[in-house]
Amino acid sequence: MYAAVVAVEPAMRRQYACFNTILELSCPRAGDLLVFDKALYGRNDTLGSLRCRVPYDRKCQIDVQNLLNVHCGGKYRCSLAVNTAVFDDPCGYDEFLDVSYRCLPGTTDTANSFKPRCFWTTLRPTYVT
Repeated sequence: MYAAVVAVEPAMRRQYACFNTILELSCPRAGDLLVFDKALYGRNDTLGSLRCRVPYDRKCQIDVQNLLNVHCGGKYRCSLAVNTAVFDDPCGYDEFLDVSYRCLPGTTDTANSFKPRCFWTTLRPTYVT
């Protein structure tokens, strides 16, 4: 009789947050931490545009994964306002946030290994030495 050990990748979750709402993220199990695969802000997603009732614009999108890592990465739960004060205003009005993330088991030290060495604080690069 043979036994096989199969590593199961934690499920990726996707969540949208419309302009002037609060993004609420949390992991279902105690001890799991948020790690981001993708975070985009703008209007370049047809499903997000429909959900948030804003016009689709394929030319309007910025990558905000680093910003999400700084604010929420390595935490069990996180709340973040979706507005121009946090994400700027790349489209002129009513953007939305499209986030893909996983909940990985570990400690804050483990989650910190997923954080980039270059991150955005207010959409301007800041380099960590």
